[in-house]
Amino acid sequence: MIIKKLAATMAVTAVVAFAAAGQGQTAPRAPYSYRGPVQLPDTGMLFGVHLKLDDHNGTNRRQAMLDFESLVQRPMAIDREFYLWDDTWPTSDDTWSAQGGRILYFSWDAIFANGTCALWADIANGVYDAKIDAQAADLKAFAFPAIFSFHHEPSTSPPGGGSCGTNIVSQNAWRQHLGEKRSGSPTRPTR
Repeated sequence: MIIKKLAATMAVTAVVAFAAAGQGQTAPRAPYSYRGPVQLPDTGMLFGVHLKLDDHNGTNRRQAMLDFESLVQRPMAIDREFYLWDDTWPTSDDTWSAQGGRILYFSWDAIFANGTCALWADIANGVYDAKIDAQAADLKAFAFPAIFSFHHEPSTSPPGGGSCGTNIVSQNAWRQHLGEKRSGSPTRPTR
């Protein structure tokens, strides 16, 4: 029963990326100083979670994570966090989680807090280059390895209705966001 309730109230992400030895450790690990790609283990998988903050899980992200890890009797390897276009991140909770040994999996959607889109055509045409460069600098300054995804479900309509753009425009926005134009902007992430 408790598993069904958990499944109904939170999205648990099992990232098939091969489990590292020592995943069962419960003590926080030392801060990470490695700069480069997320190091993946040779076999198995990394388990992670995104905890929706609510009455069931709690409204304090740190306590919700510790409670969940206690419930499942293992530390999470990945902490999946979703941010909107106008959110400020990484946050102090992200740093806390990384200091606890978790890999942050950041998802940044081109949706404003009011439910409307930062249109992909505008992203592709450079309208938001300053915003992207500032966010890239913040992500590069995050002193821990991380996984990043841009608008992870581009075919999903935003809460405010409508669309952020077509599939082709979404691809162009991705290229503008992290892809081919990176060489002209030294602040875009290179890891």
